[in-house]
Amino acid sequence: MAKKKTPFTTPLREDWAESILRAPSKVDGKTVYERLKDAAAEMEAATGEAGQALHSNALASAVAAAAAQEIHKRGETSLEIRADGVVMLQVTPYTRGGGRGWTSDLPTLDALRERARKVGIDPELYGRGKIKLLDAIKAEEAKDKRPRKRVKTAPAIGPVIPVNPSILPFDKSSSN
Repeated sequence: MAKKKTPFTTPLREDWAESILRAPSKVDGKTVYERLKDAAAEMEAATGEAGQALHSNALASAVAAAAAQEIHKRGETSLEIRADGVVMLQVTPYTRGGGRGWTSDLPTLDALRERARKVGIDPELYGRGKIKLLDAIKAEEAKDKRPRKRVKTAPAIGPVIPVNPSILPFDKSSSN
């Protein structure tokens, strides 16, 4: 699929913008360019004051948290004022450990593979599956710690003594 093309936008040089917008305004005799500059300066001052009011207001953090909860977003919340005067909710996701948004208590894969080799398991059979490899290691280690089942043995048998059938108490000829 082709990459979606977005238009490129950049500010025009000041002198070019001023020369294009030299048309006189109908309000107070200033040019359109001068009125735009004055309005931009006034807007910048007003948004700065609004930002100060937001940061000093104790209720702003509670409103931000309630707004985030309403749209089912979790994280650090704050309110910011855009240059055009719109109040924006900003929600930054929680992160632990600085970089990733998740952590694991499992040992590294290399450490698990080394431990598996020590107990006699081929770690390559488990691929990158840490939990399966860890379960196999624990099972193998548990086998070594189980007490051996005691097997009952018969007493030692002495030497073989040949028996003469003629001395036995029963005789085949006198059975009738």
